[in-house]
Amino acid sequence: MDPQFSPDGKKVAFESSRLGRFSQLWVANADGSNAVPLNDGSDRVLGSVFWSPDSRWIVFDGRDEQGHTGIHVVDAAGGQPRRLTAPATTPSWSRDGKWIYFGRDGQTWKIPSQGGDIVKVIDVGGGAIESPDGQILYYQKPVTRAGRSLFAMPVGGGPEHVVLESLIAPLPGPRQWVPVDKGVYYIAIPDSRKRDVELRFFDLAHGKHETLSRFRVGGWGLSVSPDRKTILYSGPRDAVGSDLKIIRNFH
Repeated sequence: MDPQFSPDGKKVAFESSRLGRFSQLWVANADGSNAVPLNDGSDRVLGSVFWSPDSRWIVFDGRDEQGHTGIHVVDAAGGQPRRLTAPATTPSWSRDGKWIYFGRDGQTWKIPSQGGDIVKVIDVGGGAIESPDGQILYYQKPVTRAGRSLFAMPVGGGPEHVVLESLIAPLPGPRQWVPVDKGVYYIAIPDSRKRDVELRFFDLAHGKHETLSRFRVGGWGLSVSPDRKTILYSGPRDAVGSDLKIIRNFH
């Protein structure tokens, strides 16, 4: 689940439990080949995978063996993850690479990417992501018990405004929208009784919503390639069941 293209478009990071009980962070080529795990599973990946602007590092939220939830940074080539701060969830990198945003207690904070003192950014809201030019900060916050809206404000501070009135509350996970130049890609649910969803694009300049594709999801996560020709999402498994494995020389 939670797939993310690297900014250079060459790699994909995602969460998987294919090797056992706990989720791990994996990296593969953009076509899905040569997938390798980046951590040993001791820091259980909870999701919210996000690349650094130079495609060299990955930040994610995870839980250690003691059950503490925090955000961790790991080399995209592999290595030991470094915990940046805790408690913290849903991290994202600033476009200049200097800060990492994260959520804590329903608020948005940021911390220097190399570590340091945390700074509060938003009193109510989470899942923050900067616009590609680094000028606008997008984030979501609850507006009713059943739904959330997408808001935006200048990165340097200022008045907020609503971008999308209603986000996909029936789906798990916070990352079902991606800001790009001139708009936002997002997942919508035409019928909450079904798992079929629509990929839509909201044109900021003209205030129009366009439906691009329909598909069925199996988890959270949405990513758009840098050239905007490909999307990644977590789809359903082809079959329901379990894998059968053999253990040789078992005593």
